Amino acid sequence: MGKLHFLVRQHNEHRIAFPRLLTLIYYYIAGEINLKYLIMVSSLNLVILWSIMAKVMYSIRRDLLALIPLVFLLFHFQHYDNIFWAECSLQNLSVACLGTASIWMSVQPGRAHKLAALVLAILTTFSSGSGMSIWFVLCLVFILNFRWKWLLATVAIGSVSLLYYLHNYELNSVSQPFSIMKRIEDALGTFGLLGSWIDFREENTNVLAIVVGIVTCAVILYPIFKQLWNKQPLDPISIFILGTLLYIGATAFIINFGRDAYTESRYKIYASIALLLTYISLYRIVPRNRKNYLRFASMVFAVVYCGLTTWRYIPEVDKRRHVVLAELQTVLTNPQTVRTKSFAYRIENLIKLKAWEPPFEALRKEFSLAHESGHQISPKVAIDEQGDLITISYNELVHNQTFYLYATSENFVFFFPLNRQRNTLVDFLRSGQLYSFRNEQKILKQWLVEGSYTIGVYDPVKKIHSVANYPAIHVTQTAPAWLPERLFNDYLPL
Repeated sequence: MGKLHFLVRQHNEHRIAFPRLLTLIYYYIAGEINLKYLIMVSSLNLVILWSIMAKVMYSIRRDLLALIPLVFLLFHFQHYDNIFWAECSLQNLSVACLGTASIWMSVQPGRAHKLAALVLAILTTFSSGSGMSIWFVLCLVFILNFRWKWLLATVAIGSVSLLYYLHNYELNSVSQPFSIMKRIEDALGTFGLLGSWIDFREENTNVLAIVVGIVTCAVILYPIFKQLWNKQPLDPISIFILGTLLYIGATAFIINFGRDAYTESRYKIYASIALLLTYISLYRIVPRNRKNYLRFASMVFAVVYCGLTTWRYIPEVDKRRHVVLAELQTVLTNPQTVRTKSFAYRIENLIKLKAWEPPFEALRKEFSLAHESGHQISPKVAIDEQGDLITISYNELVHNQTFYLYATSENFVFFFPLNRQRNTLVDFLRSGQLYSFRNEQKILKQWLVEGSYTIGVYDPVKKIHSVANYPAIHVTQTAPAWLPERLFNDYLPL
């Protein structure tokens, strides 16, 4: 019972029993927890999603070429956040995939498929907080299919699952009083999240994403409403599409309800599902004599869209890698006094579980000689110190290469990536260069431990240290939560 309690124990607003169960099974099988393999396992959700959508697409249009755009519209870098977070990936991708698979099974003939739908619905419920909405969608599916016995079974099993989920449940994220304006913002944010496949900013829900979300839903619902208007019974494909749209819509609303209507990369999976449903629905709307034009246009759009996501998110992936390398090098080259107790506790547990070990070879290649003596004073490095803010300029950067800032004192060495600036799309197409020159970086004194520091720039390719001709930077106070906050909460230097 203790292990069962651990599996269903509340995590923030969620009960993530299914991701924990997969992690536990993997640990018992392999004797360790390799986060890379867990991320690969979670990525199989995308394969399952594609398989379901391909099956739907092929039942509408028996054309293998029509399946190709589905690949480009789903397997792209807009979900890059899930590449780095193992449990986050298991949670966010699983709840989307399991819910979609449950709806797909519910519209298939046969008792085995219906039972599988209910089992998948239970797993969906305990994958993430938004998974509870699957039961309401399944009830609608069975009503539309006139499956009254399965409706009663769904109500019974769903009620037990929801009651167990809500037992001793604590709602942590929503503390504001009820507000009609906030609920309107949540509704608009729901459309914004479903239309966020067109939004590459990921700052706040913008008007364009909301409009695209509304148009997306209209395109998906048009052939379904047309059937209902003509008093035609909905076929299984229509019921599946309607159920999936309602499920991802409910999920998007719950996310906005708890997250104040902003979009993150890890939630873009729901926008991708909406985009796939839109593509499938277009084949149901466009006349047969225009299907060849639609196939060509959709192929071009899918390839261009995949290219745009690559241009937008590859620099994010690259930046994340260099930030993590700089963080780890800082941790490993400094005495134990840098690490707070909570930080050391996490590291020790990760190593004990064999879930993490320092990538010594990658660090050796990246930072060879980076902490040794022989730094040369260079006029190419300039420092501007204004209060707690330190601006470092370096006028010898090259395209497509990352440099590192380092701050060294008598006892400590801290590394920061000198982040590159992504080129605008026009400049990228014109020059073929993904990055533009960015010759300055800002850091804060509170990112350093108390001491006097020399600031320089390190070139990991040429192994050159360029030190600024500037008096020592004096840090008089140590921030208590420096490393745990930056390394584990993905707080990136600007």
